[in-house]
Amino acid sequence: MKKVLVITYYWPPSGGPGVQRVLKFCKYLPEFGWEPIVLTTEEGEYPAIDYSFDGDVPPECMVYRTRTFEPFSLYKKFTGQSKIPTYQLGRGENESWFSRVSKWTRMNIFLPDPRIGWYPFALKKAKSILKNHNVDVIFSSSPPQSVHLIARSISFKGIPWVADFRDPWKAPFYSEGQKRNLISDIWDRRLERKTFSSITRITTVSPGYRTLLGTKISQDKIYVIYNGFDEPDFQVEVDNKRGDEIIISYIGTMSESRKPLVLFQALNKLLKENTKTSYQLNIVGDTHPSVISDLKNYEILRKSKLFGYISHTEALTIMRQSHFLVVVVPKTENNNGIVPAKLFEYIRSKFPIILIGPPDGDAASIIRKTHSGFVFDYDDVDSIKKILTSNPTIQPKDYQVFNRRNLTKQLVAIFNAIA
Repeated sequence: MKKVLVITYYWPPSGGPGVQRVLKFCKYLPEFGWEPIVLTTEEGEYPAIDYSFDGDVPPECMVYRTRTFEPFSLYKKFTGQSKIPTYQLGRGENESWFSRVSKWTRMNIFLPDPRIGWYPFALKKAKSILKNHNVDVIFSSSPPQSVHLIARSISFKGIPWVADFRDPWKAPFYSEGQKRNLISDIWDRRLERKTFSSITRITTVSPGYRTLLGTKISQDKIYVIYNGFDEPDFQVEVDNKRGDEIIISYIGTMSESRKPLVLFQALNKLLKENTKTSYQLNIVGDTHPSVISDLKNYEILRKSKLFGYISHTEALTIMRQSHFLVVVVPKTENNNGIVPAKLFEYIRSKFPIILIGPPDGDAASIIRKTHSGFVFDYDDVDSIKKILTSNPTIQPKDYQVFNRRNLTKQLVAIFNAIA
């Protein structure tokens, strides 16, 4: 088989959506004649730990792990926190001076991102891998963007390089309220230009992101490979007996920019206007502290259940026991290209999706094409309330294109064209 060196920061036991794209590619690559060799960290600063992904690592996959230097480790020691939720990277209320200084340092000193401490260790190991294996293609997947600096440093050996951008180089919703100073911004843009000058091909997750990346490199080098769902995950039997209570589930990190305030408002009106309608709001994942205040303000905290982070397997079970599944596209710059990764598992679950976001965005387009749910703007309270009480039925179609195996086949076609 041909060999591909996969450079990724997120790998089991990392949890969260970031690990799934690369992991599922590696799971199916051997079926199409490609052997993945994975370069990752020994102990990364992951948003969560999830051992349910271990079974997806193919037995023939060689995994090389290296040390890394993590600024977050120092931050956790000073703050006494065992982990740092992704929502905490943005600006918060009543922050300590240490927190503000730490976030400023993160944005302005560690470029292009705080994972740059992995670079020297990973580069040394990558060179060793190339000496011992006949690698045909290099594949790096970000975020963090520093993985592409590693790939660039070894791509000069003449090996084709495919860079995967799950998010643009600068994703504003990751650093809500945080800005770089002029010097840091100039240096970051320089790193970006140098990186794009060496890439053979780019893959990304939406047409909107393809357009954004097309300002950096020729459009004919950029391919859209969506995130997706893995069919075996949905072959597990789930007790989906549901009573009269309407179960509404939001799965994933709920940061400031991803709060479904319009849903909270609709549930508040529903509670006041129709006492016969009983519902439960499930929030599964790390949740910004302000969400609790919002649930109290809208008088729906008693109707809400906050699970915190749970395993992917457990999250899928809750997903498949729901009446409605909620997804929010952050109301931020260039959000038309944002397609939350959870959307595709939502679609495969075949329960109605409530998408809150731009009606002309890529996520909304996918909802309409697959007939998998309903799209609402950020202030459409009454329409959401109406859907919740209408008992809608949906018949999703054409969703198998988002099967992880089929998506891997698309990636292999790119590999075969350049190697």
